[in-house]
Amino acid sequence: MKTSIALIVLLCVSFSAFAASPKPADVQVDGNQVYAELNVLDLYHVTLKITFENVIGLDANTLSITAVQVNPQDVSLIRRLPGNLVSLPSALPILINVTPSSQSSLTFTGDYEIELYTHDLVFDPSLRLFKSPNGGSFSDITTFSGIGSYRVRGTSGDFSDFLILLDLRSQNQVIQNKFDVLQQTLTANASRIQAAMYQNLQTELTAARNSWQQANNGAAVSHLEQIISSIKSDNGQSMPYAYRANDPNSSNVGGILRGQSSTLIFSLNL
Repeated sequence: MKTSIALIVLLCVSFSAFAASPKPADVQVDGNQVYAELNVLDLYHVTLKITFENVIGLDANTLSITAVQVNPQDVSLIRRLPGNLVSLPSALPILINVTPSSQSSLTFTGDYEIELYTHDLVFDPSLRLFKSPNGGSFSDITTFSGIGSYRVRGTSGDFSDFLILLDLRSQNQVIQNKFDVLQQTLTANASRIQAAMYQNLQTELTAARNSWQQANNGAAVSHLEQIISSIKSDNGQSMPYAYRANDPNSSNVGGILRGQSSTLIFSLNL
């Protein structure tokens, strides 16, 4: 049985900063899934769904979800995008933020899937779902993009800001960037991953990049799938694998690596 939960959608027009104008959202939770109807100024409408793999503490006070209209020409926003070939579509200039509430006890392992669905956009093969740390740079996390009018999914191991963006970079540029991001995440967390597992993941990642450079995308995908499989089967024995709300010492390294591998597979399969 679905249970309504109170989350807040922040609705406002913003041209250089955000201004608060709270309004209750039509939000429900059902088992391991959260649903939110986001309505910004009665102009923009997005249905949001989050599906957790393994979660506890998912209740009425778990998450704060906000949506706000932003100015596509805002310099502070443009600086967070990966170059001048990535831009905000004028038909849906909204930023969505998902964060745990201050009293949240939400804990999940692995990754989660986020899906956005809107009639405000028609399908365009260049539209993608991007995510960033709060105030940080945006990265493509897309794992599915399709019609209806526009539906997009992505996966990650933590929360923050989300945008649907128009990405006109070449496919090679996108793939190169995703390989770089995945390598940076793995390298930055080397001290948190047991040596044998780290070496296994690095070997697979190097093999995936080499296969792509040799125009063998199928082999590259297989190596990335092995990264995901190894992390899942390890289940946190060799690296941090849980997100804990309001715990500054927790870091879902495994979930983040899985999400970055999944979006890279999406791009390689295009």
